[in-house]
This record gives sequence, structure tokens and C-alpha cells, in this order.
Amino acid sequence: MALSSERLFDSLGHFGRFQACVYFASVFQAMSCGIHYLASVFMAVTPNFVCGFPGNVSSVLFHNSSASSIEDIWTLWTSTENYIVVQLENGEIWELDQCSRSKREVSLDLAYEYKGNKSVFPCSDGFLYDDTKWKSTVVTQWDLVCDREWLAKLIQPTFMLGVLIGAVIFGDIADRLGRQRVIWFTSAGQFVFGIAVAFTFDYYSFVVVRFLLAMVSSGYLVVAFVYVTEFVGIKARTWASMHVHAFFAMGIMVVALVGFLVRTWWVYQIFLSIATLPFVLCCWMLPETPFWLLSEERYEDAQKVIDTMARWNKVSTPCKVSELCSVQQDDLSSGRIGDDDTSSTKKHNILDLFCNWQIARRTITVWLIWFTGSLGYYVFSLSSVSLGGNEYLNLFLIGAVELPCYIIACVAMDKLGRRNTLIPFLILSALICVLIMFIPQDFNILIILANMAGKFSIGVAFGLIYLYTAELYPTIVRSLAVGSGSMMCRVGSVVAPFCVYLRSVWIFMPLVGVNQDLGNVLGGDDDKMCIKNVTCFAFHLQEKIDYFLPLYKLTGAVVPQTHSVVTKIAADTEEWVGTYLFCLCILEMASPKVAVVGAGVIGLSTALCITETCPSCSVAVLSDQFSPNTTSDVAAGMLIPHTYPDTPIHRQKQWFKETFTYLFAISNSAEASEAGIHLVFGWQVFKSTPKEALPFWSDIVLGFRAMSEAELLKFPQHQFGQAFTTLKCDCPPYLLWLEKRLKAAGAQMYTRKVADLWELHSEYDIVVNCAGMGAHQLVGDKQLFPVRGQVLKVHAPWVKQFIRDGDGLTYIYPGIHRVTLGGTREKGSWSLSPDAGTTKDIFDRCCSLEPSLQGAQGMEVKVGLRPSRQCVRVQREVLSQGGVELPVVHNYGHGAGGFSVHRGTAIEAAQLVEECISALQGSSSRAKL
Repeated sequence: MALSSERLFDSLGHFGRFQACVYFASVFQAMSCGIHYLASVFMAVTPNFVCGFPGNVSSVLFHNSSASSIEDIWTLWTSTENYIVVQLENGEIWELDQCSRSKREVSLDLAYEYKGNKSVFPCSDGFLYDDTKWKSTVVTQWDLVCDREWLAKLIQPTFMLGVLIGAVIFGDIADRLGRQRVIWFTSAGQFVFGIAVAFTFDYYSFVVVRFLLAMVSSGYLVVAFVYVTEFVGIKARTWASMHVHAFFAMGIMVVALVGFLVRTWWVYQIFLSIATLPFVLCCWMLPETPFWLLSEERYEDAQKVIDTMARWNKVSTPCKVSELCSVQQDDLSSGRIGDDDTSSTKKHNILDLFCNWQIARRTITVWLIWFTGSLGYYVFSLSSVSLGGNEYLNLFLIGAVELPCYIIACVAMDKLGRRNTLIPFLILSALICVLIMFIPQDFNILIILANMAGKFSIGVAFGLIYLYTAELYPTIVRSLAVGSGSMMCRVGSVVAPFCVYLRSVWIFMPLVGVNQDLGNVLGGDDDKMCIKNVTCFAFHLQEKIDYFLPLYKLTGAVVPQTHSVVTKIAADTEEWVGTYLFCLCILEMASPKVAVVGAGVIGLSTALCITETCPSCSVAVLSDQFSPNTTSDVAAGMLIPHTYPDTPIHRQKQWFKETFTYLFAISNSAEASEAGIHLVFGWQVFKSTPKEALPFWSDIVLGFRAMSEAELLKFPQHQFGQAFTTLKCDCPPYLLWLEKRLKAAGAQMYTRKVADLWELHSEYDIVVNCAGMGAHQLVGDKQLFPVRGQVLKVHAPWVKQFIRDGDGLTYIYPGIHRVTLGGTREKGSWSLSPDAGTTKDIFDRCCSLEPSLQGAQGMEVKVGLRPSRQCVRVQREVLSQGGVELPVVHNYGHGAGGFSVHRGTAIEAAQLVEECISALQGSSSRAKL
């Protein structure tokens, strides 16, 4: 979500009473999506059946059991290969199979076995169905058996095809017409089409109406994700978006309950459709999201929604639309969902997801996970009713098991990270598939428990892939990546029903998921054939691993000895399913892990440079404080370098030049407002002529010159001055902008207090220390000392030029929204409490430079501790304990000049990380030799 959205939630609350009401009202209807997605498991059941017979029956024979009616025989029916013998009142004896019937030519005594001649006839008199469980299903309604069986098998795939198309259509409509209107239409459509399904007059009308029902159900689910995300702040967004899935799971539980209570398919469909009728009656009360309204330049309507949110959340001073938007009118439409806004006007297509090996590898991996996750999710769900035992309880449990899995997913993502959560649960779900194959079919309870465990595992992985995909790609192609992944997901859901139908070949065939003729495998030397096939797969797998790992090494990654692990898994299990998903994730597992300690401007910039310099790395930022609670949030952010006595001038100049060039490019882009960066002209004045009239950075800033006499008249107490244009960085938005870029590059953010760098050695290959003042205790740096700074933030929009006293102690720096007044330099002070006397002194000094500041409003006092040294520490070292080494790169001690050189020192630190990776690769190669 654009920066303005976070300002809104900081003002109104990230998940207040208003958001809670909107959220639960919206996701309540998501239950109906789960209901209609899984309704066919009972509605399209094929019960036991045989061909009908021409006449009235007098007696029925099944093996050694006889009865007066076929209804009494169904409890004995165990296999589709069985047949029933009936004797009619006219004496004819018929053998009834499922798809044919035969009349015995010679009618002797009624016996089950018969060796004489028989005449075979088609089932022209219809079929007889077992109605002990279901009084009526769509299969029995329209005789979707035998040569029409394929029509029954198309019911769920055609529904899932409608899901795919609906997601594409309604996602686009929601961007054009608004989220509110689509929610109204799709929720009403679910109710209307849901009821209409029950009153269809033939199979084809049934499929068409169900297809339309699938489109609106999918459309609602997609738009509901967007809708609730645009109302929930970043602090609650992960939990809120994940638990939309939980309401979908509750819909599955409703299907099981209604299926148990209602056994006629059209009544069952009506009851399912009216389950969420209360929402249909009140959904018109839901408001449009303020961000969509802003994007359509409907500012008054957006303000009304914001005011309503403020009243419900009991906020006395709601923010204004003008505060959410940038100064330029064109930027008012940038407040869209998540990080999906794009700064480039270039049109991107699917080929951009394969622009280089790194992105292509990631795209293929993500697509496979989307496909596999969806396939596994629906295979586990749809096949649960056929595992034995009570099918209604099975489906209820398969839905209930999802509820805790999303809680586990949210906690694990925060504690372990996305990748470290995704990979183990994907592998676990695959291993469970293998395990189920070895459980004897008589152990129904054990099979059901294993199926639930598999659904739990795939539910965790499938739930977080939505969020993970959005964080893995750059902003300009993020929507495209998520959309393409969602398409692969829908393809998986279309394929899933066909996999479930494979159980007619072998009960565990859906869990294998391969199109192999098991008639040959299970005949004759079946054990040898099975082992032969698995062995061939293991060799094929090893060949693929040998092929991919050298390619992966070309990216510069540290590749562990994974290929022996793969061979061992294949050999030990003699099954390929677990290995398949293991290989799916193995390239991601091979990435060297880098931990950056510190989340100020130095830490975030260094982490971003590492992702750019070493794209194969897995980068994590660890800090006990993130913006807006870092020292960098207090910094003035003016690019006027501070001089470090023990650092060579040419090195300082290089750092500043790289930083100025980087920020200047941002200021000249569409992202300038979001990043809080702009050019500002001003003066640096001196009471006496300085020894060095030209500072080392004078040729880097723009238009550096001596002030004219006319300009100096503004400052009667000063004799000399310098005029130039430099860059001003509003610190809080810039830090959020950096975080956004890091997440787009796949980096993870963890709130974690690091007491000792060595505690990270078991989790990360390289540690980068950007802890600022924290390095005083973290690495025991005695050269590091605090310089306390106190600044004022005031509202004075008429101040356009910066003014800085030559000693750097008094300054006036105009930002985009506020003016920073400073300051103090109290060496050795650790106090973070504002001092009233200092506040007055700062304000008086600044007013002496710019008297108009007397009219400034809304004063806010900020205090921070500058991490200062005689020289910035940018160097590499290796920590060692017990023969174990941990490479460490330091980048801290910038004092008052952090923003002026942050990009330059980050580039140097990233180069040192690259050297550490090369050293690790070298040691790995020597170990192999």
C-alpha cells in the first residue's frame, strides 16, 4: 500500500472497531465460497446402482442371500464387479450389472451361478439406485452413469474453470467500478445462482448455472481479499489476509453439516445457499474503500469514509485527504492496495517474469508451488469423503483442521520467515502422501488422521504463498506475478478433481498424481515393477539435480551438498512424491543467508545493496526497533556531509557522491514523493570567512557558489556565505520506502533483540552489523560514543530555502510537510528526554536566522543519539569459537552524517559481503577436494 495509506492507519488505527466490523462482515460471506466450491462432494455422489428390469420382481438373489426387493440387497453390495439376480413375476430371470443386463435363456431354479446361454441388453429401462444414504443426487436425477459417467466427472472441473475465469473478470471490474459494487453484485449473485441451481431442469442448465455461480463466488473471494486489505493497517494485515482462508474453511464445515442433515440434492443446495443470506441483506451497508475513491479522484467521498472510520474508532481529529496525498495533484491517485502501485508507465507482460535467470528461476518455483499447493489442497479436501468411515465427519474435520493452520502460519512467518515456513510444510505434506500409501486400507482412522495432517501442512503452505509471492517480486511486476501465480493455482484446482477420479484405478492414486497404467504394474511381478519404476525415477531425479546445481552455482550462490541428500531420500523411501516437492524448493534452500542487524537508514540501505549486489542471497533484517522508532526517524536528513577526521577525504567524497547520485535519481522519478526526497536550495552562512572556502563536496551538490552581497543582507550578523542546491530526505517516509523495496526483493524483517552477534552463527552464513549505538555493547566498541541531538518539527510552509549556520549547530531544513529546526550536539549524553530549555534555545536561534518562524505552528520535539566515531567503521572480520567461523561485516558509526553517506557506505559493505561469499565458496571447494 502506498505511503499515504500507512499515514491513514497511523492516524485512525490499524484494526479499530470500524475495521473489525467491516472485516468480519466481509469475510463472513467468504463462507459461501467454501460452501459452493465443495458442495459437489455430496451433491454429485454416485451411489450403488444396477440396470433396471422390465417388470415386477418376485425375488432377488445376491450370492447366498435372497430378498424380496433390491433395497434389501444394497447393504451387502461391496464391489462394482458384483451383479444381482432377479426373478420377475412372469418367471424370467435377469442378471443385473451396473451398465448392462442379461436375460437367462433357460429359466430353471433361481441360482446365482449360471452356465447356460444369456442374451445381453442395454439399460433401456433406466437404473435402480441405492437410496439408503442419499434420496436424490444429480447423478440419480439425470442418470449420469455408465456411458454418461463422464458428464458427472465434469461437474467439479467445469465449476473450477468458472472459478478461474471469474477471478480474472471480477478482479479487473473491481479496479474499474470499485470494490463495493463488485461485492454487492457477487454476493447477491451467489445467493441467486445458488438457489437457481436447485431448480435447473436438466444437466446442461445445471452445469451452466453452476459455472455462473463459480464465477461470482471466485469474484467475491478475490475482491474480498482486496477489500479487507485496503481497510486494515500493516500491523494487522498479515493476520487479516490469512484468516480470510479460515472463513472459507468454515464453509467446508457447513457443507459437511448440511450434507449430514439433508439427503435430497436440490433441498441440500437451497439450504447451502441460504446459509449466508443475512450478509446479502446487509452488504449494501458496506462502504467503498477510501483508496479506490482517491484513485478515482472522488476526494469528498473518501473524506466521508475517513470521517466515519474516525467516529467508529473514537478518533477526535481524523486525518484529511490533503494530508494523505502529496503536494502534486497527480500523486493523489497513488493510494492503492498493498505494494501494488507502480511507478513506471511501461506496460509489462509475462515475459518480464523471465527477464533473467534469477527471476525466471524464482517464477518457475513460485508457479510450481501455487499449482502444487492448490492441487494438494483440493485433492485432500475432495478425497476426504472416500477414505472410509463417516464421510460427513471426514469433511467436517478436513475443514476444521484449517483453522489452527493459519494461526501457525502467521506465527511461523513472523518468527521463522516465509521461506523457512513454506519449505518444511511443503515437504511434510509430500511425505504424508507417501506415508498414506503404506497404511493398510483397513486402518481407516489412521488414514483419516494422516489425511488431516496432510491438509494441515498444505494449508499452511497454500495460505502463505499469496503474501510470499507479493514480497518476492519488484513493484513493477508484483501484480503480474501474483496474478500469474493465481492462474496456476486455478489450473491446479481444475486438475484436482481429475486426480480424485483416479481412485477408481487405485485408492491412493490421487496422492501419487501421475498418469501411469497401473494395470501392468499391479499384475504379475508387481513389486519388482514398482521398484524398477521408482529406481528409474531416482536416476532421472539425480540427472536433473546434476543439471540444475551447476546452473545455480553460476549465480554466485553457496551450494551445499544437497544432491546426496536427494539421492538418499529417493533411495530410502523408494517413492518420488516427497522428493518432488523437495526438489521444488531445493534451489531456494541453497542461498547463502545474510543477517543485517539494525533497521535504521544504514541497516536498511545496506540490506538493499546486498540484495542488488548478491541477488542469490537470502537477506534478513533483525532489529528490536523499526520505523518510526529508530534514531534515523529523528535525523534531519539534509545532504550536507559531516567530516570524519580519521577517514581519508577521497573515501568520504566517494561515499557522498554515490549517495547524492542515488537520491538525485529518486528525486527525479515518480517515487520522489513516496520516498520523501526533494531538491532544496539554500544558504550556509558564517560569521567569519572559513579557512576552506571550497569544501570537498562542493562539486557534487548543484550550483555551489559564494553568496552575493545582496543575499548576505538577509543575515546581518554573518560576513560570508555559500549558496547551493542539495537534497533533503524526509526520514520516516524514506525508511518505509526502503522497507518496501527490501520486501519486493524478497528480504525478511524480524523484530528481534540481538545481544551477541555470535548467537546468529547457527542461523546465518554472514552477519552485517549496522547496529549504530547498539554496537557499543554488541561488539564492545569503546571508540563509539553518543552525541545527543534534539530537533524541532514545525509547520511553516512558507519556508522554502534551507539556512544553516556554518558551525552546523543551528539549521532550518524545510521538508515536504514539516520544517526541521536544530539543533544540539551533546557529546557523551545518553538522555532521550526532551529538554524544555533546549527547545526554547533552538527555537530562538532559528528565529534569529529566519524571523518569520515566529508564526510557526504545531511544534513537535524529537531526540536521538547519533552513533559517533572518529571514523566510520566499514570493515570485514571473522569471529571464531571452537573452530567455527562467522564472517562479519561492520557498517556503523556515521554520527551526524549518516544520511549524507548512507548509500556509499552501504555499497562498500555489500562489496565486503560479496567477498565473504567468495571466501565461503572457496572453503567449500577446498573441502570437496
